[in-house]
Amino acid sequence: QRINGIETLVVQGYVANIGDIPRTVPGIRLDLYNEKKEVIQSEAAPAPAGLLDPGASAAFDIRLKLPQLSLAKGGYAVVWDIK
Repeated sequence: QRINGIETLVVQGYVANIGDIPRTVPGIRLDLYNEKKEVIQSEAAPAPAGLLDPGASAAFDIRLKLPQLSLAKGGYAVVWDIK
């Protein structure tokens, strides 16, 4: 997708708390992988919510500008950005 004239990979989704207790939500990261499953590009975003009660969900939208899609033979993944 082009945003302000810049090619951008946009991934939207939801995180949900399927547990029985409230959970703190970490930040998220969009990783782009080559054919060897090595990260070739990455973009971090803040947590879509600070805390999720049991059964609650929160939407996220993460964007990677100028993705190297021709090298991304291994696909992409949205992962927790836990340091």
